[in-house]
Amino acid sequence: LYYVRDKLKAGYSTTKVSSREVAILLDFTVIRADVVPAFKRSGGGYFIPNGKSGWQATNPDYHPRVISEADDALDNRLKPLIRLMKFWNHANGHHLRSFHVELMVWRMWKDLTSLPAYSHAVAQSLGAMSGWLRGAFPDPWDGGGPVDGYLSLDTRAMVRRMLDQDAKAASEAEDYRKAEKTEKAFERWGVV
Repeated sequence: LYYVRDKLKAGYSTTKVSSREVAILLDFTVIRADVVPAFKRSGGGYFIPNGKSGWQATNPDYHPRVISEADDALDNRLKPLIRLMKFWNHANGHHLRSFHVELMVWRMWKDLTSLPAYSHAVAQSLGAMSGWLRGAFPDPWDGGGPVDGYLSLDTRAMVRRMLDQDAKAASEAEDYRKAEKTEKAFERWGVV
């Protein structure tokens, strides 16, 4: 990563070039670009830096394809649900990587042909995500490893508690909504 960064600095001497965990940031003032060194992997995909002085396998064609296929099967309602869950993650401290959230939501709904109301789907997704943080969450692509290897035990436990609490509040909100107690439903959703 630093080798590539240094080469880019030499080639773009008037541009700010810095390195982050897995990418080099080129700041051209008007536009920013992330550059990720990648090497073809036998069996498909690529190796990219993992942010811990090592490499991780990735397949940038696989994941968007399976998510799009599931979104199509769910009448284009999966991607909006994924965005809702990413917003939940961001609003609650952004402890989970966006890719991890995306794959957990995809896993929850990928085999169905319809989604319930978004409020119900969010409540169910929160509960499922908590369960999947109990152990390693595998990448659905055969060449990938665990998606959640970045989480420390403490962070994993904290996020599980948050998900459990919010799943409970969301479930209560849904019960209130079904009972047409809208004000109470909004109060519970406010907790989430």
